[in-house]
Parts: sequence; structure tokens; C-alpha cells
Amino acid sequence: METNYIDTFIMKTAAICNLNCTYCYYFNGVDTSYIGKQKIMDRSIIVQMVDKIISHVTEHNLKNIDITLHGGEPLLMKKDLFKFAMDEIDRIDRVGTDVRRKIQTNGVLIDQDWLEMFSEYKVYLGISLDGPKEVNDQNRVDLSNKGTYDKTIKGLKSALSHTSLHTSIISVINPEYSGSEMYYHLRDLGVTKMDFLLPEGNYENLPFGYQSAKTDTPFADFLIDVFNAWIQEDNPDVTVRILDRMLRSIFGGDAKSDSFGNSPIRVAVIETNGSIEPTDNFKMCEDGMTNMGLSICNNSFNDLLNHEFYQNILIENNVIPKDCEGCNLINKCAGGRLSTRYSKEFQFDKKTVHCSDTFKIFNYIEEYIKIHTQTKAI
Repeated sequence: METNYIDTFIMKTAAICNLNCTYCYYFNGVDTSYIGKQKIMDRSIIVQMVDKIISHVTEHNLKNIDITLHGGEPLLMKKDLFKFAMDEIDRIDRVGTDVRRKIQTNGVLIDQDWLEMFSEYKVYLGISLDGPKEVNDQNRVDLSNKGTYDKTIKGLKSALSHTSLHTSIISVINPEYSGSEMYYHLRDLGVTKMDFLLPEGNYENLPFGYQSAKTDTPFADFLIDVFNAWIQEDNPDVTVRILDRMLRSIFGGDAKSDSFGNSPIRVAVIETNGSIEPTDNFKMCEDGMTNMGLSICNNSFNDLLNHEFYQNILIENNVIPKDCEGCNLINKCAGGRLSTRYSKEFQFDKKTVHCSDTFKIFNYIEEYIKIHTQTKAI
């Protein structure tokens, strides 16, 4: 089976945002490529993007792909442009490739019209929320430095009232707060699908939260707290994606993640101006690292695949870092997300900057499984 293809397309419909999150690596990181970039993707870019995706899925015989509308804040696009984009994406479905449509938003601009359109086009809705008001509003602020919790909650509650919608929450881990508190807050809101993100970072630009952390494993401690709350609730309808992926990896399955288990990098980002780039995570490594000089107007997705940088990250993603040799978890974490291994001296040949956290949470879950498996056997 062919493995050299792209099946995940990140469509940057807006290169502007109505929030100014302190940890945002797109606007507040080392990369400055957003400066001067076209603010909103226009129709001609969308048409050419769909044309090139159709060529790609046809050539590589792909039956399933993901397209995620992202930003900035994607809901800053006009609603008629969204409908145009959805109708264009319908063309991909008509050639026999099933498109899973997603959108990732801060939720502030959600209204009934948006929700009706998400439902009509079967769009998976992801909303960013970092927990209770005092937690969320520490970092997720608007352009006037005001907290955004109340507006996000309003949008979230409206979304959850649409039972036909698939709505999930992603939260960037803030290790100053309790993981169980985060979990139970989301559950009290009625959220059943959630994910907790390890903040993006590397050896040159440490992840958000490390500087003020009180332990060497702040993110593992947070996730262990979430894991215990999740297990204690024991509700099969509740999904915590990062833990689900860890469990898949522990049991030898496909983690379906570029953070664990050596899943291949098959992502293309289409910026508002039509530039084609690899996944955004590399923007946290060096300014301009994702600039391949490729455009949806002049290039194909094969050109991205065949680019020297892209080929290098495909190779490096399958190479075990020297730091990891002999580690009993290497078959599970595979060294961690490639972008989090970066340093100027060693490039990507280091273990993830999250290694201590990853090691601790994996060991904790494995030990839990071992103890409870033995208990049941007795």
C-alpha cells in the first residue's frame, strides 16, 4: 500500500484572530510569516485548492481525507464564503473520496446561523476552552486583553444544544491548575469529547508552562489527574483523546497521532494567500521554517511531498533519536512529536522536550492497567 501521500488538509481561511492568546505560536511565537499575509482566503484560492486536492486523491486513490478550517479564527470569514467553501468541497465527495469536514474555533462568534450551517454540511466542531473562567481567562484574552470565557461558553452551550452536531473541546494544559478540576468543569458543561494539548515547544523555545512549573513533570501530573477522574467516572460516552491515543499505543494499536507511536506526517497547510506548507507545529522551531516557496496556484501537493524539507521530516519521524535508545517506552511514544525534538545543534535528533512528562504518564497508565488486570484475574 502506498504511504507517500497527504490525507489531512488544514485550510487557513483567516490569517487574523479576534483573540490574543499568550501561548499562541502562530501570532506570538518565533515565526513572523503571518505579517502582511492576506487576511481572508478568497474564492479563487478555494477553487484551486479543491482542484489540486481532487488531483491528489485521484492519483493516490484516497478514499478518505480530512479538511479542517482553521486560522487565526476561521469564523472571521463571511458566512457566504463558508457556504461557497463547503459547496466546493462537495466536488471532492463526488469523485468518490469521503471528506471529513472540521472547523476549529475559539467559539466567540458562534451563533445559530453558524450552527445550522455546521449541521447542514456535517462539520465536526472543535471549540478551544482552557477550563473554568479564572483558568481560561489567564491566557485566552481578546485584543483588549479581556477574558473570553463568557463568550466562549455562550457559543459552546448553543453548540451542545444541537444534538446533531459533533462538538468537542480542546484545552491547552496549564499545569498551575488541577487536571481533575478541568475535567469535571467540562463534564458539568455537558462536554463528552475533549482533548488536552501539550503546549507546543522545543529545546530552543520551551513550551508554555515550564517556566513557572513547580515540578519536573508538570504536564504528566496534570494528565494523571485527568486520567484518574476519567477512570473514576467510568462513562463509556466520554472520550479524552490524548488518553485514548496513549491507550491505543500501549495496547499496540495505531495511536493515530503524530505525538505518539510514529504515525506518519501526512499534513498539508494551505494558507490564506494560497501558499502550501507542512504542519504548523514547525513554526515554533525557526522563523520561516515552513516556507517552502510553494503555491496552490503553481504547485501540486506532490510538490510539497517531494520537497527536500518535507522528505527530511518524513525520514526523521521514523528515526529513533539517540537519546531514546534503550528506552522501554520507545515503541509507544516513538520519541514524541517531531517538532518538539528540535534544537539548532541537533536538529530533530533529540527526544521530545516533553520526554519526562511522557515517560511518567505512560508508566502511570501502564502500571494502572497491570494492577487492575491482576486484580480482576484474582
